[in-house]
Amino acid sequence: VPTLAQSTVQVLTPCLPLLLRTETASAIDYGVDQSLMSPIAVVSEDHFRLGQSIWEALWPSITADYEAKIAAQEIAKTPNSPTWQSTFEQGLITIFKKDADLVQNLAKLLEMT
Repeated sequence: VPTLAQSTVQVLTPCLPLLLRTETASAIDYGVDQSLMSPIAVVSEDHFRLGQSIWEALWPSITADYEAKIAAQEIAKTPNSPTWQSTFEQGLITIFKKDADLVQNLAKLLEMT
């Protein structure tokens, strides 16, 4: 579970600025609009799609976990913050311990890369 949480944070961190902007707009775009992404968050289209798939699987659980939600929002603002990355990782560990199906789903998504 800790390794999965760490891998999830690594994949999501550069994607979160766009994912959260998109989530707020309630419109998930499956293409990467580079003009919307901050320079630090530029990722390949494949990486973004993986991040988007992970985020879609996680979003219901994150909305139910206040600390994980705040940490994700803060990472979107400051992707290089080890403090927020660590907080997000700990929140994911808590979420993963409660949801074995989510863990299996995310492990499969990460395995495909």
